[in-house]
Amino acid sequence: MLGFDPERMIIRVQPTSDDGNFIANNVPFVDFAEADFLWRYSATQEKGKWIPWLSLITLEMDGIERWRI
Repeated sequence: MLGFDPERMIIRVQPTSDDGNFIANNVPFVDFAEADFLWRYSATQEKGKWIPWLSLITLEMDGIERWRI
């Protein structure tokens, strides 16, 4: 898996890119168009359960600039 089309695969995200009032205690999320997307490309199972291959990482804006490749 080299990538995916976010326009087709992502239905909703929280917080949105223009949400300056997102409460830090809330949990950010990505809602995918296809329910099995997180597990579809998993290579391994642990105790009979698929392990998701994708992670959501959140950073503050200054953290984004520091890790930009």
